[in-house]
Amino acid sequence: MQEPFDANATGGVHEPSTTTLQMDSRSSATTGSVEVSTHDISLHAVRKDSNRIGDGVSGVHNCRASFMDMFWATVQRLFRQTVRRKSEVVLEVVVPLLFMTVTVILWSIWGTNHIDESPRIDYGALPRTMNPTIYQHFTCSAKLGGVPGLRVCRNKKEVECIKDEITAPFRGVCVHKRVGATTLVAFFANGFVGRIAPIPPLDTLIMHQWLARHANTRVLIPRGLIPNNRLSAIQSSGRLYFVGNASVVRGIVQHLGRVSHYFTNVYGGTFETLPEAQEEVRRQTLNWGIVHVRCFEPGSLDVQIYLNGTALPTLRETVANAYPGGFQHNRAEMYALSGYLTLQKEISEHHMGLFNPGMGLNITPYIMPQGFVEFTETPLLQTARGILPVLFGLAFLFTVTSRVHVNVMEKESKIRETILIMGMRKSVLNVVWFLKPLLIDLVVCSLITVLLKLTYMPRSGSVSLFVVIFVFALTTIPLSGVIACFFSKTRLALLVSPIIYFLMTLPYAVERPTNGLLCMISALLSPTAFISIVHGALAMEVSGGFHLTQLRIGGDPVCAEMLLIMLVADLVLYTLLMLYLDTVLQNDWGTKHPLFFITNPIRALFWERRKVGTSACPFTDGRADNGVFEDIGGTKEEATVVMAGLRKEYQRGGDTFVAVNNFCWSMGRGEISVLLGLNGAGKSTVINMITGMVKPDAGDCYVNGRSVRRELPAARQQMGFCPQHNILWPQLTCREHLEFFGKIKGLKGKALDLAVGMCCTKQDYLKKVTTSRDISLVDKNGCFR
Repeated sequence: MQEPFDANATGGVHEPSTTTLQMDSRSSATTGSVEVSTHDISLHAVRKDSNRIGDGVSGVHNCRASFMDMFWATVQRLFRQTVRRKSEVVLEVVVPLLFMTVTVILWSIWGTNHIDESPRIDYGALPRTMNPTIYQHFTCSAKLGGVPGLRVCRNKKEVECIKDEITAPFRGVCVHKRVGATTLVAFFANGFVGRIAPIPPLDTLIMHQWLARHANTRVLIPRGLIPNNRLSAIQSSGRLYFVGNASVVRGIVQHLGRVSHYFTNVYGGTFETLPEAQEEVRRQTLNWGIVHVRCFEPGSLDVQIYLNGTALPTLRETVANAYPGGFQHNRAEMYALSGYLTLQKEISEHHMGLFNPGMGLNITPYIMPQGFVEFTETPLLQTARGILPVLFGLAFLFTVTSRVHVNVMEKESKIRETILIMGMRKSVLNVVWFLKPLLIDLVVCSLITVLLKLTYMPRSGSVSLFVVIFVFALTTIPLSGVIACFFSKTRLALLVSPIIYFLMTLPYAVERPTNGLLCMISALLSPTAFISIVHGALAMEVSGGFHLTQLRIGGDPVCAEMLLIMLVADLVLYTLLMLYLDTVLQNDWGTKHPLFFITNPIRALFWERRKVGTSACPFTDGRADNGVFEDIGGTKEEATVVMAGLRKEYQRGGDTFVAVNNFCWSMGRGEISVLLGLNGAGKSTVINMITGMVKPDAGDCYVNGRSVRRELPAARQQMGFCPQHNILWPQLTCREHLEFFGKIKGLKGKALDLAVGMCCTKQDYLKKVTTSRDISLVDKNGCFR
C-alpha cells in the first residue's frame, strides 16, 4: 500500500523495517501454519523524503485531484482511444443509418404520387355496376327452379357450379368459367371505388356475398391477415338477426322478403332483447349482423345496425390522422359492400311507405366521392405505416448491444474497479461513460434527420424529428447501463441484451395498446414509446407534417406530447436505476452497497467515524497457535493501515472454506511491509479486501482512519495500487498511460512532466513511442509499478 503519487522518489528510500508473518491457511479439513518462503505481492508505504528533483518539486505529492482534473484526464484518454479505434465508432454510426436506408429504399420503390385537383364529379364514365342485375349475365342455375332469379345454365361445361351448402344455401349456383367467382366479386367491389354508383339491391349484395365466400379466404380475416378493406367487407356475411317490437320487426321482415328473393335464406330470427341476439351470434359461425329497431313511429325512426368489425373501416380513429387528401380506398365504399347502406335504404323506404303512402317517392340513392384539391401521397407511409416504426426502433438494437458489451467487458476485466482503487471518482466514470455515446448519438440523429427530410418526410419539422429521435437515443445510454448491471460475463451479455431490447418493442409490434393507461404503462419501455411517437409522426406526415407545436394526434389513446414526456421520464428513470443497480448488485469484483444504501448520507450525520490505532484489534486474532511472531513496535499514531479481524469465507461443494481467518495487522507510516505466503494462503484475498475488490465477511480495514467497509471511496483516495495485471489500454502509449494515472492523482504541469519523465528514464522508455501492446510484460510491470 503506497501513499499518494510520489513525484520525487529517486531511489534513495530509507531502510525499511520488514515484518515476517505467518498466516493461517485453515480449510474445512485441516489446520496448520504456512511457512514463509518467497515473496508474492507487496504493500508498501514509502517513507516521506525531502529529496528534490530538477528545479525543486517537493518529495511527496499530497494533492488530491478535483472532479474536473479526473474528468478531463478521462476524456482525453477516451478521445485518444476512440481516434485509434475507429471501427467501433463507425459501426455505431453506420448501423442505425443502414436501417434508415432500408426505409428509404422502400420509399423509392413505391415513390411519391402527385394527384391533381378534381373540383367536380366526372359523370362521363359510369360503372357497369349501375345495372343492378349485372351478376345475372355471368351466373346461372344448374337446374330449373334451383336458384331464384337465375336462368338455367345452357352449357354446363362452360360453367363452374358451387355445390357446398355452407358457401350458399342453394345447390347449383354456377358461374361462367371465363369469368369466375373471384373476378366477378372483384369487378363488383371495384365498381364503388372513386366513382358514382347506386346502392346495391339486397339480392345483388347477397349473391355477391355468397360468391365471395366461395373464394374461401374468410378464415384469414379474424386472424388479422386481411386488414379492413373491400374484400373483408363483402366476405363478412351470414345470418341477419332483428331485435325490437315483434309487430314492427315483422313488417320490416315482410318488406325485405318482398324486395329480395334471397332474404329468407339469410334471415336469422327475431329477438326481444339485444343480449339474446348477441348470444345467438356467439353460437353461430357465419353472421352478417344485427338490426336493432329502437323506435319506429310516424315522426321518428331509430334503428341501430351492428356489423362485423371487419365489414367497416376501423372505428378506432375519430379523425383520419393519415388522410393525405382526395378519395382514399377502403373507406366509404366499405359501407356499400358490407350491406350497411342497403339495409339503411330498405328500412327507410319501408318507414316512408308505411307512414306516408301518398308521397309516392321513387328515390334511387347513390354513393359518390366529392371534389378535392391537389395533394401528394406517399404509398409507403399509407401502406407500411405499421411496420416502419418498428424498423426505427430496431435501428438502435446494435447500439444498445455494443454499449452493454463495453460496460460488461470493463467489469469482467476489472478495469473499472481497479481505476476506482487508484482514486478515480465513480461519478467521473459515469459522466464520461454517458458523454461519449451522447456525442455519437448527436451525429447519428442529425444524419437520420437529414436523411428523412430529404426523402419521405419533407413536410415534418427538422427540429421536431431531431428532438424525438435524439431524446430516445439518450434513453438507450442508461438503458444499456441498466442491462449491463445484470451481467458479469461479456459473452452472455452479448447473447441476451439484443433479446431484452427486442422484447421491449413487443408491446407495439405484437398489438398496439388501445387503452390510455396501458399505453402509458408500455411507454415506460422507451423503445415502445419511441415507436408509438414515430407511428403518429408518419401519420401526421401524410396529412401535413409532424411538428412539436401540433403533437396531438386524433384517434390515438395517448397524445404524442405525453409520449414525449414519457421518453424524458424514461431517461431520468433509467439513469437513476442504472446508478442504483450498479451500486447494489453484486458482481464478480467490487463491494456492493446494501439495498437501501441511499440512507447512508443520513446515517453519516449521526455516525462518528471510529478511530483505530496500530494495535487495536477488537476481534479474535486468527494467527496460528504454534507460530513464531515478532513484536512490531511503534505507536498508534504511526499506523497508516490497520486490518482488524478481516475474514473471508467461500463455499465449495456445500462446505465452507475459510480463505482469511480473522486477520489482524498494522502498517506503520514510513514502512515497507511485505505480506508473504504460499499459493492459496490468502494473500490476494487480503489485498482484495483492503482495496474493496471483495467485501469482508467480518472485520474491517482502516486507511488513515477511513473504513474500507463504510467509507470506501474516501479510503481509496489514500491508496496507490499496483494489481497483478496492470490497467493497460492497447491504443495508448506508455507516456499516455503515465500521464493519465498522474492526472487522476492530482499531478499537473511541471510536476506531472517530471514524474512521467522519471518513470520513463528508470525504464529506458524515453525513446519508445509504441503503444502498450508492443511492450513486454516485464517492462509493463516495471514501468507502471
